[in-house]
Amino acid sequence: MHIDKYLRMNVQGELFIIDSADGTEVSLVDHYRSKDDERLGRWRWPEYPGYVVYPHTVDLRPSSARGRGVTVLDEALPRLYTVWEGRAEEFAHLRKDSGNQMMARHAAEAYFEAHPAPKPAWHDAKPGEVWELSFLPDTLDTAAYVAGDWLFVGQGHGVPKVDSRIESARRIWPELAS
Repeated sequence: MHIDKYLRMNVQGELFIIDSADGTEVSLVDHYRSKDDERLGRWRWPEYPGYVVYPHTVDLRPSSARGRGVTVLDEALPRLYTVWEGRAEEFAHLRKDSGNQMMARHAAEAYFEAHPAPKPAWHDAKPGEVWELSFLPDTLDTAAYVAGDWLFVGQGHGVPKVDSRIESARRIWPELAS
C-alpha cells in the first residue's frame, strides 16, 4: 500500500499535511479552512487570509446600477465591508477605521482581478454580423451590424459594443448553428 499524504507535527504542536509526491506541506488548519471556504462559496485573500470575500452582493435599491459587488469580512474585528467593482474608492470616507477599510478594498480588488466578470456575448461580435440590440432604459430593440472591432451601426448611428445601455443582444445573422 502506497501512502500519498502523511501528517507531521512541529515543535509548537501544529499539524501539517505533507504530499509525499512533491513534498508540499499545508497546515491542517489551512487545509480544512480552504475546504470550508469552498463549501461556503467564499474566497480568502491569499496575501492576508484574515480578509474573506463573499461574492454576489446585491443592491436592491431600484435606482442601483452598481454592477458586481462583494462583501469583505475582516475576521479580526469582525466587520463587514461592501465593495462594488470599479468603485472601491467610494466608501473610503465612511468609517473611522480607514486602515482596515483600505485593506478590505484591496482584498475586494484582488478578488475582482482573480475572478473577472464574464463579458456579454455581444462584446465578441465579429465584423459583418447582424445583431438585435435591446437598450436601457426603454428597451428599444434595433438591428445593427458590426463595423470594425468595436462598433455596432444601425439606424444611422453607431454604438460601441461595450456601451452600458445595451441590456441584451442576440445575433440574427449569420444564424447560430443548432
